[in-house]
Amino acid sequence: MLSLSVLFAVTVSSFGAMTAYIGQTLKLPLQDATFVAIDRSLGFDWHSIVCWTDLNPIIARTLEFVHATIGFQIALPILVLAFLNRLNRLRVYLAGMSLAILLTVVIGSLLPAAGLVGGQFGANFSVLQFSGATPLQHLEILRASAK
Repeated sequence: MLSLSVLFAVTVSSFGAMTAYIGQTLKLPLQDATFVAIDRSLGFDWHSIVCWTDLNPIIARTLEFVHATIGFQIALPILVLAFLNRLNRLRVYLAGMSLAILLTVVIGSLLPAAGLVGGQFGANFSVLQFSGATPLQHLEILRASAK
């Protein structure tokens, strides 16, 4: 069951990554300004958070580490549930992961954004250099290649 679960997770993740890139070729208008406005209306200021994070290298490095280990974080529950023979829980986890990937791809394709850190002011910050999404230069190439 472990090998099938890992194969399933790798397949779904790979399919999700490919379709996310394909979704960007729809070349729909970027929604960064809309998302910033929504965040501001909720009292959340991304610029302040990014500035604070950049001024706190321990926090920034911790977030970079957490982001860099996302694959391990996804794989660990699969391994633990398989070894504990919790097959129903494993199926639920894999179904949830699949649904999350599907929703992320659909929403990201229909409401694309360059991302605040990578798009609006990432180059201005020394420590916080990750966006958790398609690298900005890749996004620009994908969108430029759309017909």
